Amino acid sequence: MKEITNAAQFFLIVDFGSTVVHFFLLNCNSQNTIVHGPVEIPTRYFRKSDPNVLFFQGVSALEQSAKRKLIAKDILIVSQETNRSSGVQRVVLISGEEFYPQLSVSEIALKATQEESLEALFSHLSTLQYCNSLLDIGSSATRYFYEGNGQNKKLIAPIGTGASALYVLRQDAQSDLLLRWLTFEMEIVLLENVIANKSVTPYIIPYLEHDLEIELALVREILRTTIPADYDEERAGRNVVLSGAAISRYPNPNLIGLTYLDGVEPEGVNEIYIDTAQFATSLGGVIKRYPELVKDVTLSEIFPHILTTVTVSGTFHEGESLGQAFINFGFDDNQEIKLEAGNIYHIPSAAQTLTLEFSFTHNAFIRGCPFESDANKSVIKKIKTGKRGLIIDTRGRPLPLPRLSAEGRERMRSWIHALDLSNSL
Repeated sequence: MKEITNAAQFFLIVDFGSTVVHFFLLNCNSQNTIVHGPVEIPTRYFRKSDPNVLFFQGVSALEQSAKRKLIAKDILIVSQETNRSSGVQRVVLISGEEFYPQLSVSEIALKATQEESLEALFSHLSTLQYCNSLLDIGSSATRYFYEGNGQNKKLIAPIGTGASALYVLRQDAQSDLLLRWLTFEMEIVLLENVIANKSVTPYIIPYLEHDLEIELALVREILRTTIPADYDEERAGRNVVLSGAAISRYPNPNLIGLTYLDGVEPEGVNEIYIDTAQFATSLGGVIKRYPELVKDVTLSEIFPHILTTVTVSGTFHEGESLGQAFINFGFDDNQEIKLEAGNIYHIPSAAQTLTLEFSFTHNAFIRGCPFESDANKSVIKKIKTGKRGLIIDTRGRPLPLPRLSAEGRERMRSWIHALDLSNSL
């Protein structure tokens, strides 16, 4: 992020999520912007204990993390002086209205809701042409902010990965739909128990491999259930920021990219950015309350560009030859990939600008990328890859969904294996 202001160097931001309260310290100076945090405390503790005591416990932990004195004699240090070696200049509280009467900083803080914070963030990033879509998959709701027909649109679906996940199980045959995204065999009753337990303790981060797969199976079906009808109407691809607890805390960003492809089924060329610190709502709260202070935001520093995806569309069957892709890395020789329908091709070329040339058979194309000529069905496209490189998806649209069988589980394994998930971000 580039310089925001010299007038207000430190923001204390507290985001009262439905599941977890996040504490951030945003440090803005003339050279750069540094985000300290998050410090996380389950929201239910605020309801069972003294919110003001927990508030200062969170700030104290943030104080240690940032190595900056924020509290003196049990009082938050707030000063408009920008050259102080302690304290903050601004306090922003996001949601959590039920706790405001008991917070000693409530009167001096500016406040925003989660929805208006995310909407302000998307509007700002859209204006800067850094993204045209923001998806927040939280524990209580899934929020879409996106461009369509020249307008900024939004849809809030009251289904998330926490307590509301039980709604997904209430749909007819929905348990079977979740099971099809797993690489291992599992009884329906066990799956339902796992999700029911998660709805009771949504703040617990899954760490076992099977639990992580179930988490993303749930995200896939939430996306497929809630996606706005006109989200991919133009079908030429999007630059999308993905946020929310299930996204930000997931250990393998590559698999988040695959989950987006499976859940949304986008076409064209898509750049996928991930809110790795779950900072989107907090940054949006600053933008909402201090829009005059935010001059510029570099998306890649706050929300890393993880993957770029290219979807090959058309009418074809699995295993059918679709032509070739030639990848120019800036050297004399090009890498050639023979494309077959039904596969995922991962090019782990991190953060580069590549030239891709596709030579397709008669029944394949890329939405939003016109042919160089109708005679040879070729497409030449410059591509910016993410930290995890580039994916060429030839599985087709609509996506041939894996079946609830040994064959389906093997198909899921092959898709995951293609992304080489052994390295973390």
